[in-house]
Amino acid sequence: MIGWYLQRLRAMGAPEIRHRAVTHLRNKAWLKRFQSGGAAAVTGPAPVVDWNLFGKEPWLLETLPRSAVPQKYKEATRKRADAVLKGTYFWLDEDRVLPKPIQWTTEPVSKVELPLKFFAKMRASDSTGRFDLKHLWELNIHTAFVTLAKAAWLFDEPQYRDELLRLWESWFEQNPPLCGPNYLAPIETGLRLMHWRAALHFLPPADLDAQFLQTLWEHIHAQRVYILANLSMHSSANNHLIGELASLVLTDYGFPGLAPADQTERLNKQLHQEVMKQFHVDGGNKEQALHYHAFSMQFPLLCAHLAHRRHNPWPEAVLERLEEANTFLKASIHQGGAPFVWGDSDDSEVLPLSESKPSPYLSTVSLSEWVLRQTASTEDERVLWLGGPPPEQATAFYKNKDRSSAYFFESGHVFLRSGHMDAHFNAGGLGYLSIAAHGHADALSLQIAVGGEPVISDPGTHTYRGGDPWREPLVSSGSHPTLHFKGESFAKRGGPFLWRTSYGNSLLGKERSTMAELQVPSGRLGRTIAEVDGMIAVMDRAEAHGKVVRLVWPTGPWRPELTEDGAILVLPQHRFRIRVEGFPGSPTLEIGSKDNPGSPCYSVHYDDLNEGHALVWEAPINGTMTWQSTFSLES
Repeated sequence: MIGWYLQRLRAMGAPEIRHRAVTHLRNKAWLKRFQSGGAAAVTGPAPVVDWNLFGKEPWLLETLPRSAVPQKYKEATRKRADAVLKGTYFWLDEDRVLPKPIQWTTEPVSKVELPLKFFAKMRASDSTGRFDLKHLWELNIHTAFVTLAKAAWLFDEPQYRDELLRLWESWFEQNPPLCGPNYLAPIETGLRLMHWRAALHFLPPADLDAQFLQTLWEHIHAQRVYILANLSMHSSANNHLIGELASLVLTDYGFPGLAPADQTERLNKQLHQEVMKQFHVDGGNKEQALHYHAFSMQFPLLCAHLAHRRHNPWPEAVLERLEEANTFLKASIHQGGAPFVWGDSDDSEVLPLSESKPSPYLSTVSLSEWVLRQTASTEDERVLWLGGPPPEQATAFYKNKDRSSAYFFESGHVFLRSGHMDAHFNAGGLGYLSIAAHGHADALSLQIAVGGEPVISDPGTHTYRGGDPWREPLVSSGSHPTLHFKGESFAKRGGPFLWRTSYGNSLLGKERSTMAELQVPSGRLGRTIAEVDGMIAVMDRAEAHGKVVRLVWPTGPWRPELTEDGAILVLPQHRFRIRVEGFPGSPTLEIGSKDNPGSPCYSVHYDDLNEGHALVWEAPINGTMTWQSTFSLES
C-alpha cells in the first residue's frame, strides 16, 4: 500500500496536499478532544430542537391519501416489509438473509466485525480482500427503514413500526458518534440521513418517544458535523462531493433548526457549481461511468425538486445542464429498457422509495422528467411520492422504433440506431480529475444490442474489494470491445481508484463525428463507425512497429459459431453475423473462467461474475494495418 500512497500523492497538487495536511492535523486535535470528552467535545452540543416545527415546511415527499397509492405498490411494500421482519434485506440487487439481532458494524457478506475506533484511526479499505465495506455501507444507509415506515403508515399495523424502532435503537447502541465503519464514508452517511428523514415522513415525530427523539437528534447532529468536515475535495471531488453536498442540503431543510440557514444556502450554491463542473455541456458526466452519471443526477434533481416546493427554484443554467444529462441518459438506453454501461458501477441508489426493484437508470429518467418537466416517460413509485402522476400515465420511450441516433461530441459518445440494432461508441476520455477514479481504459469501444439483448458488451465492474484478482483486468483495455496492442492498456494503473496516466476525448471532426483516433505508448489507433444499409460498420486502423495488434469482440453469455471471416450468434429472434475483412488470419474463440483473471468474464451487477466468450483476432504489426468489421442481422 505504500506504493499506492506515493502514486496518490503524485496525483495531488499543492492545494490538495495542504488541505490534506490541515485535515490530518485537525483530526489529531479532534482525537485528543474525543479521548478527553467524547464525541460532544468534537461536534459541540446539538442545537436545540423543536419537533413541533417538523413537517411545517415542505420537504421532498408529498403526504398522499392512502387511496392514492396503487394497490400494486401497497402489495410490493408489504412483501418487502414482511421480508425485513424475517431478516431479509435487499441491497446491490440481491436479497440477503441476516441473523438476528443484526450487527451493524459487521460486514454482512464476509462476517468480519469492524472495530469501533475513532473514525480518523480507521481505514476505508482492506488490501487483503478479507471484507468489502461496500456491503456494510449499503446495509447501513437504511433503505429498509423507509420500507418499514411506509408499511407502518400504509397498513397501520404495529409490527412494522415496532421493528423499525428496534432496528433504529440497536443502531444507536452499536454506533457511537464518530466511531466505527459507519463514519468512514461521508456520502454513505449522507444517504443514511436522507433515508432517516424519509422514514420520519411516514412515522412522524409526534408519535415517537421523547427520549428516542433526543437520541436520534444527537446522532443526526454528529453525522452532519462529520460530513461537513470531510467533504470530498480536490482530486476526490467527483460524484461523492455532489452526494455529500446534496445530502447536507436535504438534511438541513428536512430538520428545522439543525443548521444555520446561510450555511445551507452556501452548500446549495456549491452544489450548483459542481453540477456545472461535473457534467459536460452536452450532458455527459465527466467521470466516464454511466452508473455514476445517473447516481450524480439523482442528488441534484431531488434538491431541485425541494427548491421548487419551497418556491426558491434553482438557476436556469443548472436545470438546463440536468436536462442535457437526462437527454444523454435516455440516449444510452437501448430497446430492452436497459442502458449500455461503461466505467465503474456499484448498483447504489439514492432514496429509491420503490419496493419493486426498478431499473435505477429508468428511475432516474422518471425523476428527471418529473422534476424538470412535470411529465413521466417511465413508471416509477418514487415519482408518485414526490407528487408525480400515477403509473398508468407513463410511457416507455425506449420502445419507440423511430428513435434517432444521438451524438455527444463534448463527452465523446455516439449512440447509433439501426432497426433492431442499437450501438454505443465510446470515444470519451479516461475519467474525471487527476485520478479518474471510476474510469475504465475503454477508449474506442463499441457495444451492440439486438432487440434489447446485449451481444457485444462491456465487461462491467464486478467488485471494489481490495486485493480481488479481477479488479484490474476488468478495467484494462484488453477486456473491452476495442482494438489494442497486446499486453498494453491505454492508461497505466496506479492502484485502486487511481490511474497514473490518462487520455482525453478521441473524437475527431465536428459535432456528428463518428471518427476517433487515440495516441498510445506504442503507436496510434483509429476507429470510425457508421450505419450502412441496415448494418453497423466499423473501420479500424492501427500504426505501430514490432507489436501485436488485437481486435476483441466480447459476446458475453452468447457462444459464437465460428466462420472463416467471423462468427454467427444465434439469438432468440435473430441470427447476428459478425464479419471481419482485411485482418490477417481467422478468429479464435476465447472462453472465460472465473479462475483465470483476464479471460472473458463479465459482470452485470456488483459482486457478480459470469463466464463469457470473446472473439479475438491477433496479428503482428510493422507499419499500418486497416480492416473492417460489420455487424448485421440475418433471417
